[in-house]
Amino acid sequence: MLESMRAVECLVCGKSFTSRRATAKFCSVVCRSTDRTTKNRLRRQGPERSLTCPVCNIEFTTHKSNQKFCSQACSIANNRAETYAKRDAARIKTRQCLGCGKGFSPVGRQRFCSRQCGARIQSRNRLGIADPGLVGKCWWCHDEFQLLDGRRLYCSDRCAVFVKSLWNVGKYGITRDNYRDAWYRQGGLCSICNQPERTVRNHLLAIDHDHETGRFRSLLCSHCNRAIGMFGDDPERLRQAAEYIERHRVALAT
Repeated sequence: MLESMRAVECLVCGKSFTSRRATAKFCSVVCRSTDRTTKNRLRRQGPERSLTCPVCNIEFTTHKSNQKFCSQACSIANNRAETYAKRDAARIKTRQCLGCGKGFSPVGRQRFCSRQCGARIQSRNRLGIADPGLVGKCWWCHDEFQLLDGRRLYCSDRCAVFVKSLWNVGKYGITRDNYRDAWYRQGGLCSICNQPERTVRNHLLAIDHDHETGRFRSLLCSHCNRAIGMFGDDPERLRQAAEYIERHRVALAT
């Protein structure tokens, strides 16, 4: 015997429809699929949290555990600001004019403090005339050297290679000046083993930073930097490893 038709309201779209099935809840397959997708998404989401957007300071609620911004526009604005800050940190603030030797604030790759200095050096280069009285100062080692043309920023190729390898120091929150000061303060040696870098091609020490706060700590060789990273920056594990080595060293000696 056929059951009588009954009126049912769809749980998704709210439309009224008729059905003979006692368990009917949705008016179509589309509504049933939409309800299933919504339940799965809510099941994966965490508890509702109230946050304040760090960009626009607007309070919002979210179920996502990794959401920090109220909208995609604020997230893009924050990423752009961080990128500009890293570029500004890695940019050289002052540079010595290659024409007169005076210090100035460069714009981009500007090498001369004025057009007059640039024109004077370029004319000497075209005519092949050296200026023996013009002395430059290397940015990396601070050694003075004779400027025979206006294209030299460093006293040697070694200093040039060192500085060109520092293009990404901004992501660690330091500048090239900070790296150079730390390098000469440590004498070019690792802060742990007091040895120079032996594996990297350009012999630059690695930048060690706190993985929780992101703050710069010191310069280490690649071996020590990888070693403390493998131990998870845990002092207790490092002490246990030292005790293990000493214990077995004494056992082998007896």
